[in-house]
Amino acid sequence: MEVKVFSTKLSDFLKREEELYIPRFQRPYSWRKKQFEELWNDITTNEESHFIGTIIRYPVGKNKYYIVDGQQRLTTLSVLLAAIRDAYIGLGDLKGGKIDDYIKPDVTGSTESFYKINYENGEGGFNNNYRSIIDIPDSDSRAALPEPQYISSGPSKNLMDAHKFFKLKISRMISKGAVEEKKSRLLELLNKVRELTLVDILMGDVSGAYRIFMTLNVRGVKLNQTDLIKSHILSHLSDSGNNDTYIEMWNKILDVLSTCPISGGIKEDDYFYNYLMSIGASDGIKISKKKTFEKYHNDIQDAETAYKYLKSLLEDVSTYRIVYEPTYNQASILRGDKTKRGVKNTNWIPPLEALQTFGVTQPNPLILATLRRLFDGGDRHYRAENTQRLFSMIEDFHFIFTKVESVRGSKIENLYTRYANDTYKTSPRNGKQGGIQKIQDSLAKEFQEYLLEITSKESFVKKFPEVAKYDRSSDNNQKLLMYILRKYQPEIKELPDNPATIEHIMPQSEVDRLHKAVDEKIKHENGTVVTDEWKQAEKERITRIINSPGNLILVRRKTNGVDLKNKPFLEKQVILKKVRVSQDIPSEILEAESWTLEDIVHRTKKMAERGYDEIWSFNKYK
Repeated sequence: MEVKVFSTKLSDFLKREEELYIPRFQRPYSWRKKQFEELWNDITTNEESHFIGTIIRYPVGKNKYYIVDGQQRLTTLSVLLAAIRDAYIGLGDLKGGKIDDYIKPDVTGSTESFYKINYENGEGGFNNNYRSIIDIPDSDSRAALPEPQYISSGPSKNLMDAHKFFKLKISRMISKGAVEEKKSRLLELLNKVRELTLVDILMGDVSGAYRIFMTLNVRGVKLNQTDLIKSHILSHLSDSGNNDTYIEMWNKILDVLSTCPISGGIKEDDYFYNYLMSIGASDGIKISKKKTFEKYHNDIQDAETAYKYLKSLLEDVSTYRIVYEPTYNQASILRGDKTKRGVKNTNWIPPLEALQTFGVTQPNPLILATLRRLFDGGDRHYRAENTQRLFSMIEDFHFIFTKVESVRGSKIENLYTRYANDTYKTSPRNGKQGGIQKIQDSLAKEFQEYLLEITSKESFVKKFPEVAKYDRSSDNNQKLLMYILRKYQPEIKELPDNPATIEHIMPQSEVDRLHKAVDEKIKHENGTVVTDEWKQAEKERITRIINSPGNLILVRRKTNGVDLKNKPFLEKQVILKKVRVSQDIPSEILEAESWTLEDIVHRTKKMAERGYDEIWSFNKYK
């Protein structure tokens, strides 16, 4: 492997008569204000020359090189140099401090110039916008540069933000003093930029460049797994003549992930990891997420395999998004593809929504592998009914395992990896036609063994009130509580403009009245003096009971906000009897003669017992 390594200054690196190209398969420009600030501070606060890292490149023609690593830094530094040059010109130095020698030098022996850095990926007009910044301020191209407010996002927005950031920093730096003083400050800044040091690694070919790139990443360069996988796959396809097509395929994958509206979005690295686990790439053995790229690297060694992976990743990404957003595009991903099955029965969706409410991700490999088979028109065994049963079993398990008993999910990650492997290995995609029943029965057995270890009816009944308590300040609590209460009122008929809401049977306003009664109490019934500690504990007990699940039901929003409000129990009961069928009001509420704290405690216990014995019981899966 031919390799040359040089330690050099940025000025010497940029002054060579070489063109540097950022290949299509590299990540678009993604630096933002945090990185701009760090670079600016590194340059301006260091007295000695600052080390900015490595540049890895390989030749693709005479004096023409592809940059494999370092493109984000080089792009940002060239924008900074352009901003310094513009400031010089603004002070009357029409040569701009001779900075064009670094960013748009003249061809030796000619009056023509060339752009030092070029982007092959013209996404969103990025290359044109970049060149407009590199051109001098009074050029036609600079005049055509869009205003920042008209570029809402993406690489061009980041580029414009970088230009604006450095212009503002420089403007403030030279805001005071005579012209010569300002030029002196600019020269000091320019010298610091020119003195930046780097390691220039020149490889003989693309494969060598990427081997070095991967090695450096393993040793601490901050790149995510997705960056590495992209570079590895697309580098194998770079000579095929369809670069734009492959870039478009890759960007479609990232677009499906990035546009998911769930809180925090879908992490790119998680998709590439769970995809591997869902196709049995590890033979049912869980691998560390940190080794995701290593697995892709070992599996993909030629263009044919690279394309196979890219195509499959694109085919599966919409299905993976359904794991997080179960109602996503479920019809359109099937429409027009005769190999896919239309699925009208959507009873498998609520269990997936429940898992999102729980914040559970460990089952994702198995869920992806199962959905892939559900949507496969050639799969004779996976249907909506048995898929729903499998997902409901996972839901019930995790309500107890994760929400009630709070057991760490890492304890069972291997379990899901094994069953994802079995699901794939027995699928038409792997040339088989294995059924789902065996997987369901085996998984149910293992679930029951886990639950016998970590829970009991006594434990469930004790912890249920805390899990299902009302906490208005927490969105996550509200979602979980809605999920739980729907299990006790499954027939409530919600309307688009009148959805279900949580109602306190004993009004929350009672808290203040009962707290006041506690404050006024002087002695207990046995004559002992009431202490402040007792009062505090009693107030907390009252609040806890009124916010416990035994005091909560679901009613439609209009019933809650208009009819019930803060009415006393007996008045509420009259109203609830009128809507008992449409809103599935529990019979114990309608039949009660009064509603006290003791009644609430009793109902909470009964709800917990029913939850363990019926709602989340595994007896129904036998």
